[in-house]
Amino acid sequence: MSADGDRKNALFIRCGIWGFAGVALAAVFLPTGLKAHSGAHGVVMDRMEIMISHDEARAAIENMLFGDADYDAQRIQAYAKAIADQSGDALTKLFPEDSLHQPSLALPAIWQDWEAFKALAQELKRNAETLEEAAARYPAKSSQDTQPQVTGDITVEQAFEALGDTCNSCHLKFRQR
Repeated sequence: MSADGDRKNALFIRCGIWGFAGVALAAVFLPTGLKAHSGAHGVVMDRMEIMISHDEARAAIENMLFGDADYDAQRIQAYAKAIADQSGDALTKLFPEDSLHQPSLALPAIWQDWEAFKALAQELKRNAETLEEAAARYPAKSSQDTQPQVTGDITVEQAFEALGDTCNSCHLKFRQR
């Protein structure tokens, strides 16, 4: 297998695990009226809904990059913009100190290391914006198969990987498993 094929397989495995987990969670929880949100209200419900929308967007993008769905740069841009709009300060405002009540999956570590949490929320916003920009540069999936034309230019796959890495980093440190 070529180095490019190895890279794509590694990316698929890395992103695929989280994307599969998101699809599996959505399949379990969404048809039952968001039973995981039973008892959630206020900011806890708001952030749970945002996390589900992020996960659905990531799953849709992953399916366009590695699955059966047709590549659609405009849809990727729209998904990435939605994630960016719900990240950064828009996300951190949904984590006031008094919001650890059930069924929240947030850990107290969020407020114990608030600066790290804020930094990850900002990184998520930047990575979603980068994904949106990459999709604009690569309107066809095949156009990514060439080397980036500008130093620092990244492909949609690379931007998607960075977005997933940020989600994973935050969830590992700040979310109950």
